[in-house]
Amino acid sequence: MTAPPPVGIRTGARYRVVDEARIVEMLVLLGWAIDARLGRLEAARRDAAETLERWIGMGLACKRSADGARRFDPAEVSNFFRRAKDPFYAERFVVQGRRLALAFHRGATSAAAPPPPDTLPPERFTVTHSREFALARVAPGTPVLLRLPLPIEDETLRDLRFELVAPPDTDVALAAAPGRLDVRVAAPATPTATLGVRTSFVSDPSHRSATRVPLSDADRELYTRPVEGIVRLTPRIRALSDELAAGEREPFAVVRRFVDFLIDRLTCGVVHYDELDPAEPLHWVLDTGWFDCQMGSALIVALCRARGIPARLVAGNLIIPAAAAGHFWLEIWPGGRGWVPIDTIVGDLSMHGRDRAWRDYYVGRLDYRMKTQVFPRAFNLSPSVRFPPVWHMVTRIDGDGAESATFDNATGALVYRDRIVVQRGDEPPGAFVSPAGARSNVSATPL
Repeated sequence: MTAPPPVGIRTGARYRVVDEARIVEMLVLLGWAIDARLGRLEAARRDAAETLERWIGMGLACKRSADGARRFDPAEVSNFFRRAKDPFYAERFVVQGRRLALAFHRGATSAAAPPPPDTLPPERFTVTHSREFALARVAPGTPVLLRLPLPIEDETLRDLRFELVAPPDTDVALAAAPGRLDVRVAAPATPTATLGVRTSFVSDPSHRSATRVPLSDADRELYTRPVEGIVRLTPRIRALSDELAAGEREPFAVVRRFVDFLIDRLTCGVVHYDELDPAEPLHWVLDTGWFDCQMGSALIVALCRARGIPARLVAGNLIIPAAAAGHFWLEIWPGGRGWVPIDTIVGDLSMHGRDRAWRDYYVGRLDYRMKTQVFPRAFNLSPSVRFPPVWHMVTRIDGDGAESATFDNATGALVYRDRIVVQRGDEPPGAFVSPAGARSNVSATPL
């Protein structure tokens, strides 16, 4: 057995708490979601289980319970396959990501020359986002404020409509704000409460106004601030920004250098957030060489601000019907071009930057998205849900949607669980429709 590849994060029993069945389901979503949507879920599970077994033989560690059951760290598993010499990354994970992106372009067939995402026509989407809140510590009948994400209308998202999805006879008070729907309810006698919001909107990646209103002085100050959450301009970050810019003055060209650094020198994966130093959170990325979509986006935002380029962290959802997911990206203001998006997921889609066409795919343009947070002004962090010191997230296909659930590592208790179902136009919810037009509305069977 060869030495296992570096995974960037701390490893050990503290993190290896997820049972094997849930890891297999996570791998199905990461590598076989299309197969599952086309009715081959059981075969996908078998292939995922065999893949996991192969990785164990290659050095992926697990913790054995007294009964012999194996438990894993989902972050360790995700980072392992990105650096292991195993076909899953290139032949499953990357290929599936490209196929899902190309499926938005009806008629596109070549992954080698993907059509630009900002040429996609306007399309109506219906997204149902259900959230199960853990309220075991709240006395029944106590008023609680629960928050659900809402799409933010801008030049690429319009005609928003929404409705609350709640259990019958639930007495609620609603208040909507950009990016969020606040719901005031009495805590139930059960340990969790589930609410949902069904939204409908038109996403239009091609619509970017040619006339730009200059960025106000107040906004320029806000989006170049040296300290904002995990965005912190330390001397080390400023020095790196100066080194990478190396005399280049055109803002977008400077930002491209920052993106190139991220793709060429660092690896996208999963982060243990308990490892971050609150005073210097981005140093962890530079020290380990790993980032996730949030930390990678925050690093580019910080590098931009160090050069006086307004930049902001953005969050929302990849509204891919077959594999919807929460996600972070960023926006920059390079001169008079307005807010320009960049998504660090291009690191994986381009095979660590080796494929030029995919390397630039989400640099300056995006496909269909549902933006729900624009920091620091619009956010939807959930009241009444407290994160434990160490937590993990696992994802899986759930019927016609995708589920992500966050748990306390120490106790296994649920923090909250999201389920997202996406429908594009009149296609079946959760369907994978290939560029050639073949569609499936086969719902995967939930566990």
